[in-house]
Amino acid sequence: MDSNFNLTDYRLLETPIGEINTLPLEKAMNMPDHFQSNDVDFEGSPLFASLALELPRLLSVTASKESSFEERYLAASLLTLIGDPRISPIDPIMQEIPGCTFTMGISKSDAIATTNEFSTLGVKEEWVLKECPPTPVTLATYKIAKFPVTNADYKCYMDSNVDAECPPYWQYRIYPKHLSNHPVHSLSLGAIDSYIQWMNETTGRTFRLPTEAEWEFAAKGHDQNEYPWGNTFEKDHANTVESGLINTTPIGLFPKGESHCGCLDMAGNVEEYTSSYYAPYSADEAIMDDLLENGPYLIARGGSYTRFRDLARTTRRHGKYASDLYVMGFRLAEDV
Repeated sequence: MDSNFNLTDYRLLETPIGEINTLPLEKAMNMPDHFQSNDVDFEGSPLFASLALELPRLLSVTASKESSFEERYLAASLLTLIGDPRISPIDPIMQEIPGCTFTMGISKSDAIATTNEFSTLGVKEEWVLKECPPTPVTLATYKIAKFPVTNADYKCYMDSNVDAECPPYWQYRIYPKHLSNHPVHSLSLGAIDSYIQWMNETTGRTFRLPTEAEWEFAAKGHDQNEYPWGNTFEKDHANTVESGLINTTPIGLFPKGESHCGCLDMAGNVEEYTSSYYAPYSADEAIMDDLLENGPYLIARGGSYTRFRDLARTTRRHGKYASDLYVMGFRLAEDV
């Protein structure tokens, strides 16, 4: 076998496999019941060295608003294999946001207008009324991650915690290197908490999920943008259903969708958990929709590749529902 090929030789495992057709897939394949990295080592290859010389160009194309989508996607996809330097698992890129007071939410008249605008997408008025009324909120200075947490970030945690929860799409608990710079998603809240705790123990820092207010201000700023980039939806600014991709994409693939503070992917790709449970902004009664009927839930923001543009709005309050349509990821915040 080629010395650079590092995949585990499962023939060395001697666990009896029993009746194959009645066993879970991993057992039928005689695989261990924990995470395995199984990275192929490309770095010794002359082709890898040649591609690595293109790293500055690939980064430039990926970040360029002038590059075509196809060029950006190809460049970002090559970065999955040669290593994406935008990803630093224990030192993520953080954007500092000075303390401020801003207006969270929208007016009832705007909520009704929004419902009418998106009525063809099945949006109900009660969903949008959760964004009311406009509410002044004061924030202390904080930091928020430029990108959502990626599969490569989470792999760094899994390398040190092989029995931790694997994302369900890491088939057979094997790391999907071709998705290294895509957002990690579909983890339980317990797994997210454990990841953040490990990050803090490893770095000595105070990472956490952003509050709902912190997330909203990072997305819309003082200009009260309806979308992170402005007030008009543009399908080439975010990975929503309108893009037609119907899959996660590498982080930062939509530079035109950058928010005022330099954050990317705040609309589309994966929904992002905040640390805030749903509650009305004022003393009004909570709105009992199909999410609240199942009990208290963490607010998620930003929409995803499975959802239409209405969820990409910066004020849209959402949460996880028991459906594969709900693709839940997260980005980090940090105290200053």
